[in-house]
Amino acid sequence: MYLLSTQCLLDRITGQAPASIDALPAREIHLSAVSLGQALLAIEQSPAGERQGHRDALRGYVGMVRSFDNIVPFDEKAAMLWPGLRAQKLIATNPAGAVIPVSEATTMVVASALATNLVFVDYPQPYHSGVSGLTVVNP
Repeated sequence: MYLLSTQCLLDRITGQAPASIDALPAREIHLSAVSLGQALLAIEQSPAGERQGHRDALRGYVGMVRSFDNIVPFDEKAAMLWPGLRAQKLIATNPAGAVIPVSEATTMVVASALATNLVFVDYPQPYHSGVSGLTVVNP
């Protein structure tokens, strides 16, 4: 069972995801409610001419995931893990290769993966190896 990172979700709805994401069994794909919110925000910040297509793609993909009851809320168990992850001051790299702190939203998604024992589908990031118990697969 897999939890897509927010970036993998965004890439999926914009048609930029690697084929390996589409190859995952549909019933095994989970989405964090936090990633859903982040994706909606990113869509609203995208060029006006692209928004409707991205909204439609997101709606369709979320509908598929929801049909298997695989939307993961940020619940009490994840909330209990989140402060410890934030305290680690996790770092990531942006597309330009600059080192940046992991956002609060991303940390919430990671906490959700840990709380549900889902494999986190994400592109390689420095913080992955520092999070105890996190299993990551690179799409």
